[in-house]
Amino acid sequence: MAKRADLTMRMTVETTVIRPGDTVLVRMPSGTPAVQMERIVDRLRERLPGVEVLLLAGVDGVDVYRPGED
Repeated sequence: MAKRADLTMRMTVETTVIRPGDTVLVRMPSGTPAVQMERIVDRLRERLPGVEVLLLAGVDGVDVYRPGED
């Protein structure tokens, strides 16, 4: 029979807030099919109105460039 254990965790995370007028750079791994990349960009543009979405193939991750802010 499995034993039960309680676990308390505290996590510190950084979040990225994306606002209209931002430019979002989406980095995709190399070899990602073009159809999949197009779907991702389409979904981001649908869900993030007013945000410029740029796709970079070859690496993975997401960054936000906000002109005029450090």
